[in-house]
Amino acid sequence: MVKRHIKRLAAPKSWSMLRKSNIFASRPLSNTSMALSMPLGMILRDVLGVAETMHEVKNILQHKKVLIDGIRRTDHKFGVGLMDVLSLADIGKHYRMLLNPRGKLVMHEIADSEAKLKPCKIIGKRIIPGAQLQISLHDGRNLLMPASTPYKVGDTIMLNIPEQSVQEHFKLEKGCFIFLTAGSHIGSAGVVEAVKEKLLVVASKDEKFETSTKGAFAIGKQVPKITLLRT
Repeated sequence: MVKRHIKRLAAPKSWSMLRKSNIFASRPLSNTSMALSMPLGMILRDVLGVAETMHEVKNILQHKKVLIDGIRRTDHKFGVGLMDVLSLADIGKHYRMLLNPRGKLVMHEIADSEAKLKPCKIIGKRIIPGAQLQISLHDGRNLLMPASTPYKVGDTIMLNIPEQSVQEHFKLEKGCFIFLTAGSHIGSAGVVEAVKEKLLVVASKDEKFETSTKGAFAIGKQVPKITLLRT
């Protein structure tokens, strides 16, 4: 049986919260890694500060004015993951979940025009009966495509949300713009200058370095299609 809570001291280091203010924290209900997602209630209370207590958070959610990727959510334990878009309908604000250079999950405020875009990294694919391609995305989604669709594991598709229609496809290759989700350069971004098997040579605004393809998240060609944190 999965526990509904975890001790704050044992929570992922990526969570932005006070660890000694209480003993327990909610466990996020999510299909993604717990290290890359946080419970919605904790984000509203501890990160965005739109409520002071979890009781206030639950009241806000019951009014169905909080959306994740364009879908209304009412469970305070719902897991908000990397690249998810959180919208507060009452005040017209939108935020995207990103990682900062310290590896902490943060909510980055974005414009209305960007709130309908979500990059999703392809982490798996297979052919299923009916000659269709099923792709698995980093946020737990599975989408069906024609078998001839030229998507590869490691590539990124830009979705329109909540419709889930594909707007663009970014290959993990020379010339793509990537955001790093792991490694010593976590939270950094830059353009891929070369691909060496499972290593990438990346040029950021400050330096040039090598990094693993595993933590690379393609988000554009030469320039990012989404706004990032200012570093």
